[in-house]
Amino acid sequence: VVISEYKTQIFAFSKLTMPPTSYRPRPAPICHFFKAGKCRAGKSCRFRHEGSGRCIDSESSSLPMHLPSKPRAGKRPFDPLKASLVSDAALLQDAEDRPWQRSVGPYFGIDVECVANGTGHLHRTPARVAVVSVPSGPDGRPAQTESVDDIAIVLDEYVRPDVAVTSYLTELTGITEACCRNARSLGGVVSTVRRCIPKDATVVGQSVKHDLEWLGLHQGEDYKEVIEISDMFRQRLPITMSQHEAAQHNDGSPVPPPRHRVFSLRHTCQYLLGSDIQTDVHCPVRDASYALFLFCKYRDVPVGMLRACRDALHRAPKLLSFSARIPVIEGVSLGKDSYRIKHSARFVWAWWLKWKHNQRQ
Repeated sequence: VVISEYKTQIFAFSKLTMPPTSYRPRPAPICHFFKAGKCRAGKSCRFRHEGSGRCIDSESSSLPMHLPSKPRAGKRPFDPLKASLVSDAALLQDAEDRPWQRSVGPYFGIDVECVANGTGHLHRTPARVAVVSVPSGPDGRPAQTESVDDIAIVLDEYVRPDVAVTSYLTELTGITEACCRNARSLGGVVSTVRRCIPKDATVVGQSVKHDLEWLGLHQGEDYKEVIEISDMFRQRLPITMSQHEAAQHNDGSPVPPPRHRVFSLRHTCQYLLGSDIQTDVHCPVRDASYALFLFCKYRDVPVGMLRACRDALHRAPKLLSFSARIPVIEGVSLGKDSYRIKHSARFVWAWWLKWKHNQRQ
């Protein structure tokens, strides 16, 4: 009885462990090159040879081989020279100066949202100004901030444009004509900004120099120094092969300046903080707060951690910008690539008008 029960258990276990018929490996498909007498793979062919076919000599034949002769996509051969150039670029960037670690507070973030006063991508005038701040400790370092909510909002005010507005770019800025109708002029808002920011302040932001130019603020008069967030996280690119060959010859030609890849504020916040700051319209308060929070969090990190952050940003998928999704708003170009789209649209529109005119005749 014990032996029969044991055999029954073994049989049941074998039924559980044995793969069903549908999971068994299927035979390889038939080689159509072999049936036509053109197979060059011979015994190494990964297809099945059946019927009255034949193989031919691969060395003496000029027929194409149906087996893949190139490595698979995504598996490029290792190039030690390129690897050394990438490593050299990383070491050179580690040795670069990091002026943000010597900065002293108080720290302020500024961001300006603009509307269009023309059809070009540079035709802009301020329409909303935001100023945020974080206190500094006795040693000049920023106070500890656990989240972006610890950033204090100092100013958030709309501006009444002094020039004619071509488009408020509402889809991008969220600003409408009603928002600016009862607002103060740019001069009045700038006076308030000067009262909010002390002369020994350190201004932090993404492309903040453009914002300071729009507000007419000058270094040494209205603030002490500027910290650019994009300079903290930019990735140094290795030199090209032609530059490497020129350096080997040492022909006395000038050394080209180093090249860097600069990341947008949205890209940096998405992959370092896990927050998408531009899911809808651009908000200057949110942009300024996240830029200042990034500075407070990564100001004093070691070189190795900063390199890891840069490498992660460099390898991460590129986020599609607003100007790439919507290049033109009400005839206003949002980027350099928008002009060719506008020119193409004008060409199509002129062609359609001409075709419509010919149809009427």
